[in-house]
Amino acid sequence: MFNFIKKIFHKKHKNAILGRNAEKYARKFLNKNTSYKILTTNYKFKNYEADIVCYDKSNNALVIVEVKSRNENALVDGYICAMQKSKIQSVIACKNRYQSSIKHSFDSFRYDVIDIAHDKDGKIVSCRYYENVFPKQK
Repeated sequence: MFNFIKKIFHKKHKNAILGRNAEKYARKFLNKNTSYKILTTNYKFKNYEADIVCYDKSNNALVIVEVKSRNENALVDGYICAMQKSKIQSVIACKNRYQSSIKHSFDSFRYDVIDIAHDKDGKIVSCRYYENVFPKQK
C-alpha cells in the first residue's frame, strides 16, 4: 500500500516539475519570438488559472497563453486539451477578472496555446505555438 501511494506522489511531483519547466520555456519563447509584454504568470481567480497573461502592443490586445506539456509520444496534442469547453470557460473568467482589476482598456482579446513536447527524460523536443485559437472577443 505504501509503495502505491509513494508512486502516485512521485508521478505528481515529476509532472509538476515538467509543467514548471514547460512554462519557463514558454516564457523564454514568447520573449524571444513575439513583441508581447508578459504581465503576469499563473494568474488565479477562484478555481480558474491562466498560465501566462500578456499584452500585445501591436494591436492593444490582452493575450492569455495556455501552456500544454506532453510526452512526445502522447496520443493527443496539448492543443486539443486546451480547447476543452471547461478550459475555455476558465480562460474567459480569468480574462474578465484580470481586465476588471487593471486600468488599461484593451481593444481585443486572444487565446493562444503553446504545445510543448518532452522526451522521457524531460528534455524539451518541440514547441508549437498556436495564435488566436478562438475568435476575438471584446
